[in-house]
Amino acid sequence: MAGLASVISSPEPFMKAFRAFLAITSYAAVFALPFALIRSREGALRCLAVVMCSSIIPIAYAFVELASGSAERADGIRVSSTFNHPNIFAFYLVGLLALTLFLLRSSLVSLSQRIGRWLVLYLPIIVILLLLTGTRSAWICGAIILIVYASIVDKRYLLCLPLVPFIIYLPNVAERLSDLQTGNLDYGYAQLNSYEWRKILWQSALDWLMENPSEYLVLGYGLGSFEHYQPLFFPRGEGVGAHNALLQIFFEMGILGVLGVLWLFVSLFAKLKVGYSFDKAGAMIMMTLALAYLVASYSDNMLDYLVFQWYFWFIMGVVCAWYQLHSTPRPVHTLTVQGLISVPSTEGDSV
Repeated sequence: MAGLASVISSPEPFMKAFRAFLAITSYAAVFALPFALIRSREGALRCLAVVMCSSIIPIAYAFVELASGSAERADGIRVSSTFNHPNIFAFYLVGLLALTLFLLRSSLVSLSQRIGRWLVLYLPIIVILLLLTGTRSAWICGAIILIVYASIVDKRYLLCLPLVPFIIYLPNVAERLSDLQTGNLDYGYAQLNSYEWRKILWQSALDWLMENPSEYLVLGYGLGSFEHYQPLFFPRGEGVGAHNALLQIFFEMGILGVLGVLWLFVSLFAKLKVGYSFDKAGAMIMMTLALAYLVASYSDNMLDYLVFQWYFWFIMGVVCAWYQLHSTPRPVHTLTVQGLISVPSTEGDSV
């Protein structure tokens, strides 16, 4: 509703703003879809199996990209596979990592030994490709999921901690991390690192909002308005987006948009918490994935990552629908028990 209201007030052409609204609506649609599809445990597993099997193509193509050398960029090796940008592929891999762990540890999932073995072998492939995307915020999200998993769900994975120093000193990883140690001062022709210019962008946007406030704070300046007004408050980063989903929502959809997102995630955590009593490990993994999404929203244009959003909300929808199905008592029709129960009658006969 906040997004639809923001379409009307957008400074962008109507169809461009409306297209952004339809993208947001599609996220809601893929979350709602499993609630209509899933009527049994088999239906839920089929949906999750489709997600896992569909990952084979982008995973395989990532290695083709590496072998052909097309993953080499000015800032190092950054694998994007079949996606438009390495960041989108990175967050897709984060979702795939969480789903793999869910399938391995959820009490609702029964896997054969062969399938379980394949999924265990799939995990290091996902992690290696995630490192090769060069997306630091996705690394943080992946680390959050693995730390929670190893600390609460399966402590055997704590044995992998000695590998962390080796990972940090991998050339591609070390180069991306060292980039944050330079370019911290904004002066002359000095080039800022990616985090410092983000902070200046955010501060510039907030300052501009405070200088042009009041009536726009409730509904925002309209969908697509951040990039529209960006030349006014941050001309050197024109067209790069907010790189902060919550700031973008506040700018474009106002206070109502921010409250809507907070309500959305409170509701999501509430739905996942339903499964905690009978699927502790699975619920913890999915709640950690949702938390990682919020962490990533601090520094990335999450609303614009269409394919990742579809996968994320579909996985969440499947798990929430499955938990709802599992926790809802199934009514027993009287015809199913007719004739099976003997009730003494007042005349001593049996009915």
